[in-house]
Order: sequence, then C-alpha cells, then structure tokens
Amino acid sequence: MTVHYTMHEGRITLPAGYSDRTVNIFVQDPMTNGLSNLQVARDTARQGETLDDYVNRQIALLKRKIKGLSVTSREAVVLAGCRADGIEIETRYQSNGKSVYQRQCAVFMANDRALIFTATNTVPFTSEQLTIWRRTTDTFVPA
Repeated sequence: MTVHYTMHEGRITLPAGYSDRTVNIFVQDPMTNGLSNLQVARDTARQGETLDDYVNRQIALLKRKIKGLSVTSREAVVLAGCRADGIEIETRYQSNGKSVYQRQCAVFMANDRALIFTATNTVPFTSEQLTIWRRTTDTFVPA
C-alpha cells in the first residue's frame, strides 16, 4: 500500500512501510526578543504507551545522549487550540561550554503518533518568551 504525503512544497507518494519522522524548524529572522527557534517533530509511541510513559522514555534517552542534562520543570498542560493533553518539560545542559535551555511539549495524536514542540535558547527563557511559547503552542489545531 502506498502513502500520499503532503508537505508545504508539494506531495510525494511513498512505498508501504514509511512513517513520518520529519522535523520542522522555524527561526526568527531578524532575531528580536522572541523565541530564537521553534521545532516541531513527529514520533511514534510504543503500543499501549501512555503520554507520561512516553515522556519518561524520551527523557531517559536524552539523558543517555546528553551528558549533564537536567529536567528543571515538568507539568501537565492542555493546548487551548485543540484541548489536547500534553506534558511540558524544561531542560538544561551544556554544549561546547555553553548552557542550552529547552522547553518541550509532547502531545499524542491519533494512531500512537506523538507531536513534540521544542524551543531552544542559550539563556533562560524570559517571561515574554514563555508567553510567546504558550501562545504559539496553544494555536495548534490537528489537521
């Protein structure tokens, strides 16, 4: 069975067995006080995995790959645009001697699909940036 995949630039037909693991990266140009970048990634949860289990597994994977990664906050959220339950975490780690701060929000879609929003900063997020983050993630509406 083939799968028709539509993207912003057009459409392709994929052979059976392919799944969407794409990442969209949005950058602010020119840079202002907003979020420096926003990423949207796609993943597949394990069969029967809860959102909480999925986030725990992803954190464990990140900690194995990124030495010194710490989770500085974790909370359940509801995305206002679609009433989807999500889990939002904030992490911090060092990369090439510089601090990296990330805010991530994971939500489950149909068919065990996960959507992960990520913002990355080299300084702690300001209240203005957190407001932009919340406003942006709250606009998500499933297709």
